[in-house]
Parts: sequence; structure tokens; C-alpha cells
Amino acid sequence: MKYIRAILFLFMYIGIILGFSFFLNFFIIPVYASMIAMILGGITIICLYSYNLGDTIFENIKLFFIEILNINKFTLLVIFKSICFGVLTLVFMILFHTLIPSGYAEQNEFTQRILGSDNLFQTIIMFIYSVFFASIFEEIVFRGILHHKGVGWFFSSFVFAILHIDFGNISATSNSIIFFTSFVAGVIFYFLYVRYKTIIAPIIAHSTYNLIVLLIVLFL
Repeated sequence: MKYIRAILFLFMYIGIILGFSFFLNFFIIPVYASMIAMILGGITIICLYSYNLGDTIFENIKLFFIEILNINKFTLLVIFKSICFGVLTLVFMILFHTLIPSGYAEQNEFTQRILGSDNLFQTIIMFIYSVFFASIFEEIVFRGILHHKGVGWFFSSFVFAILHIDFGNISATSNSIIFFTSFVAGVIFYFLYVRYKTIIAPIIAHSTYNLIVLLIVLFL
């Protein structure tokens, strides 16, 4: 039953994002619409998930973040270890990509297009979104909320990997690489959350990973 509830929750989450994205596409370009939709979807799902925790919406959200942040567990050592795990995750990805260089090249080209390397403003916005907002909301949903819904590392990492696949723009080979590497990253981030009892740990690792990847794509 807990997996059915988790699946329904994810369908609701995706539906909310798609709804926001569809509406925003009438007013702004798709790449910005998608980013804003992800942020609004994350905020909405946090409000819905924490609905019954307190007496008011603000108390609900406060109690939710107290639960997943567990600020007493947040130390400089946790920050350092989380950064190290983010770097180790990237090292694994690079080693794996060397086995299938064509898939890596295609992903790199696609990432450059998304970043808008010929548009400085778009590049900056995408950079900020990927390093901060994407990491924060993805960890809250896939590690924080799903963990508290009782599903384990495999389910949350599997769904995390599936939602990173891009069926319309790159080949099946590249998507297979994305799925596998995203799954492994999901497992590592899940381990960090369970080990250190604070969602800040996987957020830092995730942000570190995204930051280094984007710097490599932009400057190498």
C-alpha cells in the first residue's frame, strides 16, 4: 500500500509541474517555464504533504522542515563529507562515461544547448537553477518525502533515474547512461540522508555534483 501511495504522490507531483509548465508556456519561453514550474511544483507538493502536521499552513511547513532538516545533525564535518560524496559521485560518472564515449559526447552537446551557451542570461539562470533550486527540491521530494512515506532506497532512486531520462532529444544509448548514473547518484544521496539524518547532506552533495558538471560543460 505504501508504494501505491508513493506512486500516486509522484503522479500528483508530476501533474502539478506539467500543469504549471503548460500555463507558463503561454507567457514565457519554454526553458524558463519549465524551471519556474519545477520550483512552483516543489513548493506546492511540500504544502500538500505537510498539510496535516500543524494547525496552519505556515506551522505545517515549519514542522515539515524541522523534521527533514534536523538542524542538530548539521555540522561542518557533514558539509565536508557531503561535498566529498558529491565529488566521488562525479568521479564515478566520469569513469562510467569513458566506457561509452559517444553517449557522453551526445549528453554534453545536449547540456550545452539547454544551458544556452550563446545566451549569457539564460546560462546564468540555468546555472543558478541547476546548482541550487533543482538540487533542493529534488532532494526534498525524492529523499525527504519519499523516505518518510516508507519506500526504500531502490524505489526512490529508480523513480529519480526515470524522471531524468529525456526521451525526445537524445538516443536510447545516452538515456541508458543517464538512467544508470542517475540511479547510482540517487542511491548515494539516499545513503547520505539516512546516514546523517538531515536533508542538507544530500542537497550539498547534489549541488556539488551539478556545479562541477556544469563547469566542465561550460569551460572544458
